[in-house]
Amino acid sequence: MKPRALALLLLAWPGVAAGAPAASGSLRVSVGSELDTNARREIEQLADEIQTDGLLRVVVDGFGRLELGRQWRLSGQLLAGGKRFFEQSSEDQWAQLTNVELTKTIGRVTFGPAGTFRISRVRRGVRDYALQRGQVRAEANLGAGWVSGAWGGYLAYQFEPEPAFSHAGPGGGLFVRQQLSEAFLWTAWFDGFWRDFDGPILISDDVGGGRRILCDPAVAVRCPDREDSELRWGVQLRYRGPVLAGVSYQLARQRSNSEAPLEDVDRHRISGFATVPLLWDVLLSVQAALQVFDGDSPTGELLLGDEDEDRNNVQVQLRRPLFAQVDLEVRYAYYANQLGGGSDLDLSRHTVFAGVSVRTEGRTVDERANRR
Repeated sequence: MKPRALALLLLAWPGVAAGAPAASGSLRVSVGSELDTNARREIEQLADEIQTDGLLRVVVDGFGRLELGRQWRLSGQLLAGGKRFFEQSSEDQWAQLTNVELTKTIGRVTFGPAGTFRISRVRRGVRDYALQRGQVRAEANLGAGWVSGAWGGYLAYQFEPEPAFSHAGPGGGLFVRQQLSEAFLWTAWFDGFWRDFDGPILISDDVGGGRRILCDPAVAVRCPDREDSELRWGVQLRYRGPVLAGVSYQLARQRSNSEAPLEDVDRHRISGFATVPLLWDVLLSVQAALQVFDGDSPTGELLLGDEDEDRNNVQVQLRRPLFAQVDLEVRYAYYANQLGGGSDLDLSRHTVFAGVSVRTEGRTVDERANRR
């Protein structure tokens, strides 16, 4: 379901529109230039030459919230960005993420539906994908700093370059978190996903000296549709004090009906972040992720998602205010293949960004009055 239609449906929910809504929101627009050392996302062993190029980048990040009476809250986020390369115009990209959520609070319990729509388009079409996710989420404040909850929903993913990699299916999970003190918060979670693919299983036959990934009904006796399942366990510890910091670990266990052991993979992911104020009003932000594969994944080397989610990465950003609502930003990032995964193919890239961002925040008079 598209975000606009979802928002209209949520507003039509009985009792939502009662009372005078109070609104708040924020908006940040970032504009700058970036250098990319692997503009075409080439695999080193397969490329004649790795292309370095510069680009212009624009990012818009907006958030809004409506307090619909004492029990209802409608919130939404829009994150959109574009890249325009100087020479490699075929890599020009547009991406958008939209989140909409409606919650109702009764006593210590908060629940409601939510929707996510995500899309990415590259001019030459090699990494185009779209993702839709709808879910219902509930959480309960158990007291003494404890909160527990659950969610369930349905996810659909379309990969335009190869429809056989598109999939859809249900998902659900449980989580618990505890505020250990004013500074420390820990969270643990368990999620499960079941995916029915639009294409056949994967096989490992060699044809003409090259690896054939998708089962071919013209050659194989039996080529059923691919079905995967994935279970995830994770834990995170966050600190909020003079600095902001956090570290997390997640184990994702994926199993497939493809020819064993293809796509039977355990993914270990360790990530962390820190935000530290420095001298002269400079704010330093660092985040990093290390992902290790244990298993054989022929599709692990394919770019089926964004690098910051699917690959090892290190990102460092410096931000300093120039004026009241204008910041100077400088950012460096490094992305690389996951370790393991049954592949010796290497893909890596460095990016350096410099630009400015303009930010604004606001809230209605009604909300300020409610807070007095």
